[in-house]
Amino acid sequence: MTSEARSPESDGLRMLAGRSFVYALGGLAYKGVALVSVPLLARLLKPAELGLLDAAAVLASIIGLVAGLGSEQAVAWLEPRYKNDGKVWGSTLALVAGAGTVVFLAVLVGREPLAASLTGDPRNADVVVAAGFYGIVIAFTAAALNSVRLHGTPARYALSSFLVVSAEMVAALVIAWRLDSPVRLMVLGWAAAAAVVSAGILILHAPRPARPHLSVIRDLMRFGAPLVPAALAWIAGDLFIRSSVARDASLATLGEYGVAYRVTSALAIVVAGFAVAWQPYVYGSAVSDAFPRARRTAPALVALLGWAATILTLMGHEIVAIISGPNYADAVHGIAALAGGIAALGVFMLLGALASATYGTRRVGVVALVGMVVQAALAIMLVTPLGLVGAALASLAGYVVSAALLVWLTGFMRSDAAGAAFLVSIVFASLGLVAASSLASSDFSLRLTAAILFTVVAALVMLLLQRRALWVQM
Repeated sequence: MTSEARSPESDGLRMLAGRSFVYALGGLAYKGVALVSVPLLARLLKPAELGLLDAAAVLASIIGLVAGLGSEQAVAWLEPRYKNDGKVWGSTLALVAGAGTVVFLAVLVGREPLAASLTGDPRNADVVVAAGFYGIVIAFTAAALNSVRLHGTPARYALSSFLVVSAEMVAALVIAWRLDSPVRLMVLGWAAAAAVVSAGILILHAPRPARPHLSVIRDLMRFGAPLVPAALAWIAGDLFIRSSVARDASLATLGEYGVAYRVTSALAIVVAGFAVAWQPYVYGSAVSDAFPRARRTAPALVALLGWAATILTLMGHEIVAIISGPNYADAVHGIAALAGGIAALGVFMLLGALASATYGTRRVGVVALVGMVVQAALAIMLVTPLGLVGAALASLAGYVVSAALLVWLTGFMRSDAAGAAFLVSIVFASLGLVAASSLASSDFSLRLTAAILFTVVAALVMLLLQRRALWVQM
């Protein structure tokens, strides 16, 4: 195959990498604004109020996922297959509104039991209702950001994400500063601010909605609904691990797990940026092109995530010291496994989109649920004897099992050049993490030297993976 024949695909991969980078920067800005607000809220709210606010945010996120019914990926899949984008968007907004109304009514009816379960006090039912309303807005915000992803630019997507979280933060801080017992109004302030910004984003970027069509709504649900359990599964798995740590280890260990999790969230932003760019890229491909494109992308993705996870592990002591101080120094022992899990999640995202494009989305949901069960089972088995390390290993195992299942279900690993490249990248990432974990308690100078050497090796591996001998021949 000539270089001329390969250049369109190479250009596509370079475009994918560039878009992933900009989307990740948007996620970093979003996370940065959220982190800045934490110390401010901690000074404006009582500890119990801050805990109640966190519970409301988690509930709203879950409601937003359910109300969205996987429509973000469904729209990315359907738009290239429908000539009328307005019909797709009109049906999408109607679907989100209908699903959001049903979920909100369910929250309204069960507000007191939900409040008792989530907060320990049924008198917080008004906060639960506010969280239900905010969850509907989150679903519409996701649709608005999806319109930028599909019809705008990566830079506009990053800016839009930043504007949403900034408006939410300003509204919440003003309410917390001016009012007593402000949690319910803060959640409603989040909802109002996000709704205003999201409406502007939809007007600017979404195709003009046409009348909803029942057939399009059915197609949206058929593709998107099975992805909801996949998204919820990882939330549920992490919650189960955290509850196991609190129950079977100690609250101090849970705090260390939380710090290690925050350290690896930097890698999660990279994965999220890739997923935002990758899904439209593969969904816009012909089914016959999706598989080879995924096989070309996977080795470089695994190698990059493996390098990043290894560097995070090697520099874990310094990062933990900056983030949380010496009281959480033991958090470093969970970074390697948690970072490896996020790298495996990157493979799951890549292959999940491929499986959705070629086989449908039900398999992806089932595989994610299997990963959640693995995380829960191993948390029960490992947290008591191993504490923080056991919790991190349980998280890692769930992601690895799910990614491996998708490798098997999609027939991704084959005895050819692309299969060899994928295997090389997995071995490289695994060896790097194992070596970094064994050096995690060494002197800084040794860890820094290892980080530099591993970066050089990573560059050589990336060059090797781009050689013609390791690409799929088309």
